[in-house]
Amino acid sequence: MAKKLGITKADVKQVFADFDEDGSGKIDSTELQKFAGELGLYWDAATTEMAFKAMDTDADGAVDLKEFATWFCGINDFAGQSDQSEFLKTSIQVKCGVRQVAKALKKMRTTRPGRECKNTFGVQVGEVDKEASSGMIKFSIVPSSAEAFATFSPPEGAHCCVHADFLLKDDCRDEDIEKIKAGAEQAFEMFIEPMLAMMPPPPAIPGLAEPKPYHSHVIQRVENKLRFVVFSGIDIGSLYRETGLDAAIYVPQVHAALFGGSPLSFLNPESGCTLADVFAGRLEMEFTWNTRMLHALKAIVDTTLGNVLVNRGLGSPGSKAWLPRASLGVYSAVFRMQKTSVVWDFNGFHEFFDCLICDTLFPMLDSWKEDPVNYPVKPFGYPMKFENLPTAEDVAELVKAVGAISGKTFQYIRGEALACGQLIPNPFYEGDWEKMQPCDPLYPVKHAISNMIPPPMQPFKEAGLAFLSAVRGYSGHAFHGEIVQAGLDFRGLNWGHLLPTEAQIMAAECGEPVNKEEFMTTAIGNDLMHPLGKYCYKEVVTKMFEKGWVPAEALPPPFKDILDGYTYSDEDMAKVRDGLSEIFDILRISIKSLKRIDVAQYKGICELLQGERLEPQPGAAPYTVMDALAFTAETLRALVQ
Repeated sequence: MAKKLGITKADVKQVFADFDEDGSGKIDSTELQKFAGELGLYWDAATTEMAFKAMDTDADGAVDLKEFATWFCGINDFAGQSDQSEFLKTSIQVKCGVRQVAKALKKMRTTRPGRECKNTFGVQVGEVDKEASSGMIKFSIVPSSAEAFATFSPPEGAHCCVHADFLLKDDCRDEDIEKIKAGAEQAFEMFIEPMLAMMPPPPAIPGLAEPKPYHSHVIQRVENKLRFVVFSGIDIGSLYRETGLDAAIYVPQVHAALFGGSPLSFLNPESGCTLADVFAGRLEMEFTWNTRMLHALKAIVDTTLGNVLVNRGLGSPGSKAWLPRASLGVYSAVFRMQKTSVVWDFNGFHEFFDCLICDTLFPMLDSWKEDPVNYPVKPFGYPMKFENLPTAEDVAELVKAVGAISGKTFQYIRGEALACGQLIPNPFYEGDWEKMQPCDPLYPVKHAISNMIPPPMQPFKEAGLAFLSAVRGYSGHAFHGEIVQAGLDFRGLNWGHLLPTEAQIMAAECGEPVNKEEFMTTAIGNDLMHPLGKYCYKEVVTKMFEKGWVPAEALPPPFKDILDGYTYSDEDMAKVRDGLSEIFDILRISIKSLKRIDVAQYKGICELLQGERLEPQPGAAPYTVMDALAFTAETLRALVQ
């Protein structure tokens, strides 16, 4: 077997010398055990003795070169008395084969260093600044090194790792970090360790140090990140490390990235991301390799080991191995390099929606008007006309306003919702069913984590609350080894501005139980009602009462008395207009379209709705659609002023 792999007498002598540490010309059981350990085979005394007997054919307690050569060059027989001896033999043969390959690659690297080949592809929609974009998802595979892996401060025996990084808030506390660590450690002890104990050991691979999938883990703070690292003892480098081969130079580089507006950043007022930015994006893909990979394949096939592997792969005698060798030889000799670059660029949010409305929607409406036979659009049985459509300038202005919506609006609504007071019923109330218990919006969360978590799970509660207070987002995860590293990086995957903090949750309270009618009257009372709700009642509903469009008895006295008592200040409305300024900008532009509506066009529909669908209540004054439109425009104009 050794001869078939191209292992020469010199190779056998070199391996024997590796065993014979003291240079005595013979190998004893201690030297065998030590050398096996260097190959990742950690034997006890009994296993060593069994393997040693397979070599020591004359049973004199020592193995000379002849006995070693007979054993080493014999047919591998895993069904024999010492599987460990045969596995050691196979590992050494693999080691010799790796030395062949490493020698060929080193020679090739000197004579044919290769050329870089780069292929790029890009698609862009709208305007995107890669460096300043609020969102990014990036996948990469790049060469690594022992020095790069050493930056993770791996413990002895660890040769690769995976890690996940969480972004910390600027004001995160050390005690929160410690709570997160404690919760994670307990989760590992309760769930992960039992699973690891039940997992069978991985199969041994000849030439590879005994694999140890899980080595250790660590949780540490690295600048503004909280990093979870799991180390592994799997050592691919043990196959070739002694040869001095740099395997990383044969690893191609792969990059795929998507840049644009992050949906989570869109909800963050500090990111500057708008709705138009969310619709913009740039996809980039890059694959870089070196022609030394071709030369390396040719060099490997030219070795005796490579020739054997090619023959086995073809399932044919060695006489046919010339074909792949010749093909690789010609291709690696003739091929010099290649590069490709493709970029597609499209307009963004504003151009798309301008076109969708002006060049698609409006012409479609015109076709309905001009061709009633093929497009018999008759809502409720009446013909419908489309006149006085908004101008292209109006559409562009409206699209621009919609695209400018940002996290400012969301954060205002979120803040007002959290500060609305005891406005919702407590779902955990167990008292009188005829009553309801008002509470803050976050009180159900507080109740759940305070009363529904069993004692053994308390560390997880502490860790979860600390996580809410300390962590603002996710940065990415990756695999790092001594040859290659691969991972996903994120930008804009931040949720800290969305979730409540521990302090906000624990500050939530509930009130005294009240009857259901009292709960309703309290909920719409002056103290809890939002200023915008008060404004709408005082400036819209009240005027509809005054015009007689809504009968006075539409609201029962208790509720109407409460609503009539609403008060709000100019300062209150100024805060509303500032918080919802982006929505008000859209309304301000929409008022222009209301002015262009010709009510006569919708006469049939209006008659139908008023006569058959919306029967006026007794006591209500008649009014026209024009009256309603004029009133709506006037009300909106006053609101968004």
